[in-house]
Amino acid sequence: MSMLQERIITVAADLTSRKGSAKRTLTWEEWMIKKAHENRTKIEDSKRNKQIQLEKQKSAATEKERQCWKAQDSYEKWLRSLERKEQKAAEVHARKTIRIKEEILTRKEQLRTNVSAKYDEWITNKQLEEKYKQQRVKEERVRSLKNIEHRRCQCQDAYKEWIRKTAKLKSSINCTSYGYSNGILTSYYDSSAKPQPLFINPVPWHFEIEDVP
Repeated sequence: MSMLQERIITVAADLTSRKGSAKRTLTWEEWMIKKAHENRTKIEDSKRNKQIQLEKQKSAATEKERQCWKAQDSYEKWLRSLERKEQKAAEVHARKTIRIKEEILTRKEQLRTNVSAKYDEWITNKQLEEKYKQQRVKEERVRSLKNIEHRRCQCQDAYKEWIRKTAKLKSSINCTSYGYSNGILTSYYDSSAKPQPLFINPVPWHFEIEDVP
């Protein structure tokens, strides 16, 4: 410490001790010392205020940096959480898509199986129907043939019976003709005359042969 500073401090202490006493006129030296003390006090106060401001600014900067790091950390956490959610949603969507595709394939396979079964059933029914139809046609043909044979036999029997009766009555047939003699109808023998019919069918008899399919 210099002598001037010691002197200033001494005068300042003396002035402080004299505050309670009556006012008096200061000497030039005392005034200068007082001014120097005031200036020194202002300078110290200014330095202290600047130091406080610097500490506040430093504290504010530190707090701001801490808030920035906190915000950055929160953003990174939010981003990681969003990525996990998106990844989980993508996995869920992928599983759902795979399940839907499997269900579609299963339905197509079931439909294909049902269609194949229906087609096989239709083919079987058509084969049975065709077989039954052919059997029915065959039975109908056999029945028609039997009916034709039965009618042919009946015709042959009737013809034979007619021949037999004709041969039995042939000797009794008279070749008689008729004429008028003196206005009177008279019968006479005529070898060239047409013999009378042995049988007259009151109902005309027709025989038709059915076409065999």
